[in-house]
Amino acid sequence: MENRRRAQSVLEFLTAKNPLITPVDGMGGRNGSRLDYYCPKAVKQWDEFDYTLIETIYGGKLMEEVQKKRRNLPHYPHLDAEVDLRIGKGEPATRSLFNKWNHTIVLASLRAVQDVLHPCLWREKTGKTLSSSLRAEKAKKAQKSIRERSKRSRQPDGGSVSLGEVLLKKPQERFPKEYKPAANWNSKKLREGKFTHKDTGEWLQEIELLVDNNIAPIRQAYTYCIDYGCRYGCILTTSEAFIFRIRPRGNHRMSIDYDPSSLDQLLERVKEDGLMEFVSIPWANGCDNYHHDYKELTVNLALWFAHILAGNHNKLDWKYRKLNEEELIHAPQQPEDQSELNDIKAEKRKRVAPPRARTARNKRKHYEYAESQKQQQNEDVANFSFHGVPIPQPTVPANHYAAGIQYDSEEDSEEDSEEESYSPPIKRRLRSASQRSDSRSIK
Repeated sequence: MENRRRAQSVLEFLTAKNPLITPVDGMGGRNGSRLDYYCPKAVKQWDEFDYTLIETIYGGKLMEEVQKKRRNLPHYPHLDAEVDLRIGKGEPATRSLFNKWNHTIVLASLRAVQDVLHPCLWREKTGKTLSSSLRAEKAKKAQKSIRERSKRSRQPDGGSVSLGEVLLKKPQERFPKEYKPAANWNSKKLREGKFTHKDTGEWLQEIELLVDNNIAPIRQAYTYCIDYGCRYGCILTTSEAFIFRIRPRGNHRMSIDYDPSSLDQLLERVKEDGLMEFVSIPWANGCDNYHHDYKELTVNLALWFAHILAGNHNKLDWKYRKLNEEELIHAPQQPEDQSELNDIKAEKRKRVAPPRARTARNKRKHYEYAESQKQQQNEDVANFSFHGVPIPQPTVPANHYAAGIQYDSEEDSEEDSEEESYSPPIKRRLRSASQRSDSRSIK
């Protein structure tokens, strides 16, 4: 693996052989299962999803891009045989391998064609659920049931994001993924028809859907697609990539694009009578040379292609057109700078969030602050004057204004008039009143 030269095209990068896994820990473990997981009524092979489709879809534009010679692709990731490739029944080691190998290769290949094919991007975090985005206005805190609150813990292991929402904190999910160790699950029995009827795809009567360890990951991944309103999903293991699409069974003429009000009805129909169409790509598929002559899907190539499909059309719907009739959408606009991103976030937060409940400590601080403000206001009123300064107090003794005192000296009169001209208004008014009193007493 370390001796591989850097890939010269996206096709070469995606069709390289996956690393050889060394199984450890013997027997497999149990898969997580919950009673609130939904289950499809029928599961069928997805015949449309194959290598021939990659050659013909979008008028051959996808194959043109995937074969184009490129010099900016990264090197193949380095993996340690003893640390990274010894995988047992634990999910952490499996998740680490996927993030180092598959995620690195697929994401770089998606970035290489993003300007032409407009894919969504594989990332670890998942976006917001359908209930938190399209149906948030109908939800009320006082009416939340236990079942709705339990959805918070239903989180897939991997997700995807649109190119136009890659900088958002909580973007819309487009392609949820569930990771499983190969020791815990594979789709062999399902592919061999040991779980479903060959013609209808319905479950055999003897299959216990709620407790069967092989059915649990299917129910889990199916539920994620319903929660996020996505048509595509995936169960990824170190033995295969199980990629699927879901929809309600039957022939339907309506579309969610033309009748958005039918969303609730669509979700209920998929929960009660849904169809899962799947394709399984072996982990061992791939080649070391002559990549352009290799005509089989590999795990990385299939995941890359699924991200392109989900990047252009990802919403759950009543019916879908044939895959070879899919069309590319216009390039999604990505915010150019942080200021534009802040404007987008502000637009999404039009409604002001309700204030948080105050604790006893916060209430006490608020009361003390309000009291101090009132006290300061009272002091300001007491010291207020029209000149913006505290009212001046007289600096002469009180008997200076007593009746009967006369100013016979001319110098005193000049001093008084000079002092009067520079006295504050209140002092001049008091002096005038005193002089009037003196003149009356003389008469």
